[in-house]
Amino acid sequence: MRLGEFAVKQRATVFFGLAAITIAGWSAYTSLPRESFPDVSVPNILVYTLWPGANPGDVEKQITDELERELQGLEGIKQVTSTSTESVSLVNVEFVSGTDIDFALQKVRDRVSIAKSEFPEDAEEPILRELNFSDYPILQIHLSGELGPVELRRLAKDLQDEIEAIPGVLRATLVGGIEREVKVDVDPERLRAYGVALQDVIDTIRDENVSIPGGELVLTGQTLALRVPGEVEDPRGVEDFVIKAVAGRPIQIRDVADVSYGFKDRSSYSRIDGQESVSLSVQKRTGANIIAVTDAIKAEVEGERGRWPEGVKATFLADQSKDIRIMVADLENNIGTGVVLVVLVLFVAMGLRNALYVGAAIPLSMLLTFVIVQLAGMTLNMMVLFSLVLAVGMLVDNSIVVVDNIYRHLQEGKGAVEAAMVGAREVGGAVLNSTLTTIGAFVPLFFWPGIVGDFMSILPIAVCIALAASLLIAFTANPTFAAATMKLGKDREVVIGDDAGLPGHDGLGVRLLAAYRKALNWALDHRGIVVGGTLGLFVAVLVLFGAFNHGVEFFPETEPRQIWASVEMPPGTRLEQTDSVVRELERRLKTLPDIRVLAAASGAGASGDEFSGGRSEGGDPTSGRVTLDLLDLEERSQSAFTTLETARELVRGIPGATINVDRPQDGPPVGDALSIEVSGGDFGRLGGISERIERLIADVPGLATLDSDFDLARPEVVVSVDREQAARLGLTTTKIASTLRTAVNGTEASQFREGEDEWDITVRFEPSARASLSDLTRLVVVNEDGHQIPLETVAAISTGSSLQSIQHKDRRRVVTISGKVTTPDLAQPVRAEAQRRIEADPGLLPSGYSIRFAGQSQDEDEAKAFLSKAFMYAVLVVLLLIVGQFNSYATPFIIMTSVVMSTIGVLIGLLLTGTSFGIIMTGLGVISLAGVVVNNAIVLLDYAEQLRARGFERRTLILVTGMRRLRPVMLTATTTILGLVPTVAGWGFDFRHLHFQSSGESSQWWRPMGIAVMFGLAFATFLTLVLVPVLYDLLLGAREWLQRRRASHQPATSAASAQPTT
Repeated sequence: MRLGEFAVKQRATVFFGLAAITIAGWSAYTSLPRESFPDVSVPNILVYTLWPGANPGDVEKQITDELERELQGLEGIKQVTSTSTESVSLVNVEFVSGTDIDFALQKVRDRVSIAKSEFPEDAEEPILRELNFSDYPILQIHLSGELGPVELRRLAKDLQDEIEAIPGVLRATLVGGIEREVKVDVDPERLRAYGVALQDVIDTIRDENVSIPGGELVLTGQTLALRVPGEVEDPRGVEDFVIKAVAGRPIQIRDVADVSYGFKDRSSYSRIDGQESVSLSVQKRTGANIIAVTDAIKAEVEGERGRWPEGVKATFLADQSKDIRIMVADLENNIGTGVVLVVLVLFVAMGLRNALYVGAAIPLSMLLTFVIVQLAGMTLNMMVLFSLVLAVGMLVDNSIVVVDNIYRHLQEGKGAVEAAMVGAREVGGAVLNSTLTTIGAFVPLFFWPGIVGDFMSILPIAVCIALAASLLIAFTANPTFAAATMKLGKDREVVIGDDAGLPGHDGLGVRLLAAYRKALNWALDHRGIVVGGTLGLFVAVLVLFGAFNHGVEFFPETEPRQIWASVEMPPGTRLEQTDSVVRELERRLKTLPDIRVLAAASGAGASGDEFSGGRSEGGDPTSGRVTLDLLDLEERSQSAFTTLETARELVRGIPGATINVDRPQDGPPVGDALSIEVSGGDFGRLGGISERIERLIADVPGLATLDSDFDLARPEVVVSVDREQAARLGLTTTKIASTLRTAVNGTEASQFREGEDEWDITVRFEPSARASLSDLTRLVVVNEDGHQIPLETVAAISTGSSLQSIQHKDRRRVVTISGKVTTPDLAQPVRAEAQRRIEADPGLLPSGYSIRFAGQSQDEDEAKAFLSKAFMYAVLVVLLLIVGQFNSYATPFIIMTSVVMSTIGVLIGLLLTGTSFGIIMTGLGVISLAGVVVNNAIVLLDYAEQLRARGFERRTLILVTGMRRLRPVMLTATTTILGLVPTVAGWGFDFRHLHFQSSGESSQWWRPMGIAVMFGLAFATFLTLVLVPVLYDLLLGAREWLQRRRASHQPATSAASAQPTT
């Protein structure tokens, strides 16, 4: 390559460029935002509609169906799912990956605007929200103490205002405590006596508690603002509002209702280590640096702490900045440890000076990578960092080949400058092509679809950036360093002659080369044994892996940092009863080891929706959760998996409660390990089918939990309106329903402002007037003429049960049965056994009903399909590049044979280490391996072709090629393997605190991929040094045989044509 010659001649430019890369790279590294995972855009839009007091069936028919009807025709939709519960419709519109989410949001907003014209009048405005991973809270702050829920909420509210003013904070959501409320408790008997309607009370408060600006009054010489202040400064002032006047006597609010400044009915309980608490869930803005934002929040909390009463504690949970710091430090230490190991090996093999030349490629390539990553708008996350762990060994591959070849020319007597230019030019083509083939193997992964692809595609992109950077360094920095400072070491005489001869001294290098020459000679003399043995080993390993493999997993499982115990009580359960079960869970679980903090929540904010930010909308009094925040990995006395299984045992035996013990999900969101969707028209029959399926598969081995989202047992009171009678008396169903809702549930009439705080003024019947069904029968509804009509004359009241929630998928009613497995490798066996049992029950499904396995099963199928195509495309790209370089079909066949055979090492590695075959991680490892294995084979065969062009005899050609490329081939494989050792072995050196340590969760995450590359590359080194030369020898032999045959055929043809014809 001419770039090396240019670099040698323009050393000043190169040295300045390297200094600029160092400064810019370090600046980029220190300023890049840190995140756990890439900040990907999730192509989901949620449409949230509130219809207070409506049951799930009505919400489904009058809101959800209308929305789905309008949304189904949108372009780019993958699926539409919905849930209709009491008072709430939630529609999730999922678009295909790559959709412009802003454009999609506008289209959804337009369709929702059309649909809402069909909504009931008292339904609230739909809220549209884009689902984004930035919505996941970066930090939860729990305030606890003996102050009581009111004072704790006041302190949290003040802290909320300060936190939301911090740059980079999107919102801080307050959950827990008790909110104040101005209660207007109406006495229905007094209403009846005064002839006042309940709606009159609401309208009066709305009309009177206002402050309306009157504009400006222009007088001579001045302008005065005009306003009409009507808002009360004391809640008791509401009593003075006049509803109407009868016979000249005003009827005030106090005549029909009692006004008090009290508290809303409690919707949640929250505790930290048994103490009452309130929490703030903080969300950052997209692109904000989590660590910087979290540090600012903690500093604000510390500043506020001094103003709090004694005994108030602030506890931080779900602190992403801590996780990111641990992960970044873990991966940084793995990179550093890998670099040290690589340089040590280079020092032993090449001497200190050459080792420094080659080792310099690692930091320089990484710094250049950081610059490009920053310019591309990416963040420093787990994917980018591990791409550098994977690339540590690869980054020196090009430099090893270039420096080794330069050094060989220096050994042959050339000057440093000439050796640098000739050495770089001689291997330039091979190095360029080998790097391009590695990049080509990764390129198909750029186009990985779906959310999983949005996560994982960052890895190949970052690897390719790093490899391209290393190529530039190898062609510029290495020749320049060599020309300026390279000198011969003590191994000057280790020169391999053109006859494959070795020097006479007995050094280590000579002994190794002699041993390799002997082994290669034997292999060339026994080609059938080598080729047949390799093929036989390939088949044997496939059989062994099929019989003794350790299962298949989608994503690797890492030790959790938290454990969740979620509670679901029967429909209709009061909040206090749910909280008593949660308290029992706290009592049982606090005995577990390794717990840092135990947090509990009941009601609103306890559902565990990671994207809710803790918002309490639609809080369910039947749900609760206990969160166990565990000690750091190195501080634990036992595995977190053991703690998880013990927790599952401890929560058994609580009557009336459904309890699921689980852990937060790492990586991209995927479905449950077992997810069975039953769809059909009648929800009752769907429930029966789902219950039957649950009984069939409940005892499947490996199934940890099993649950269904179907529940028919929610009790309700049904008020059936006689429409004809109501019409004769001047009433409508809407009028009757709104009166009922206000009487029982209450209606927000206005707001009472106290400083910067606003509290609801809520109108409803006094508690004694809504305590029983008989109270409802005495309710009166006022018609348009002001006449009071008893409810019992226009409606019948009965009790029954209704659906708690109704789920749709693509407009069909669906019930989902979901289950967790004890370990990820059991997911496929559990699904297979569940499917077998379901198919063995022929009478399970009536006509019109269907069953589908979804969740993780669907995600796995999609991932398998893509990775299979990606591997095929990678092979085609690599083949194209190799065919282009060698202008041959046979040589690329030899190289690709070594790629296929390298999977022997992958499978052996998985068997020996007891590692499951990871669909994602092992699949990525095999594709990565394909690119790396090709490198050494290309460098070997490219040099062999150069020697063949110089007329070398066949056996000598192969021996000289193998011996001269032994060191770079061994070094490139060894450095790549050693770069991954810290990740695979689970240990590294802490360069900040100068001690060895076990690696954290990130190593558990990446270990399967590292094992695939390490063991595969180790076996591929044998293939490159032995099998590839043997196959090349067979190829040359076949060419010589064809040449001899053509040569013998040509004289015979010539002789025949020379004979006289008769």
